[in-house]
Amino acid sequence: MAIAYQVAQALDYLHEGCDPQVVHGDVKAANVLLDRRLEAKLCDFRVGPGGLLSSGGAAALRPRHGVGSPGYVDPHYLRSGMVSKKSDVYSFGVLLLELLTGAEAFDAERERRLTAELGPVLRDLDGRAAEVVDARLSGVYDAGEAKAAAVVAAMCVRDNPSLRPSMAEVVMLLRASASIATVESKSDGKSDS
Repeated sequence: MAIAYQVAQALDYLHEGCDPQVVHGDVKAANVLLDRRLEAKLCDFRVGPGGLLSSGGAAALRPRHGVGSPGYVDPHYLRSGMVSKKSDVYSFGVLLLELLTGAEAFDAERERRLTAELGPVLRDLDGRAAEVVDARLSGVYDAGEAKAAAVVAAMCVRDNPSLRPSMAEVVMLLRASASIATVESKSDGKSDS
């Protein structure tokens, strides 16, 4: 979850902290590199500088190369051809679901997207969050953190982009988890250990 939190921070920085703002365009597990301290680094941008972004965060053009990867692509982008910050939010939600479930975003053999498979559970997470957690963990995980992450993922993969949170909101929601806050303070050098 600390890795997911770091990726969320990186996307928030690209969306709001950079001048010009940047839409990544291909947020996926393969584009998250880990350094020797297991700190996340985001790579392989598809869209680039936010000179493409209007004040509402939508790209004013259709990228020459496709944006996104199978299973991670924002359905709104597929319908409209317009890239936005919310496209990255959707892809981040899929990445978060991969971390929770241990499953791939797209199962080529079954031609099945993870979001489609989890759709019913994501629409009604009350008491069902444990259903999305990777069974290989054998129940050894922070249930509160897993539920919070599942709720955030469900918000990020909503079909309507206007209903998705911003990456700043995602960072705030993930920060609310105690174990992520502990990891954050250690990575900032604020811990005694």
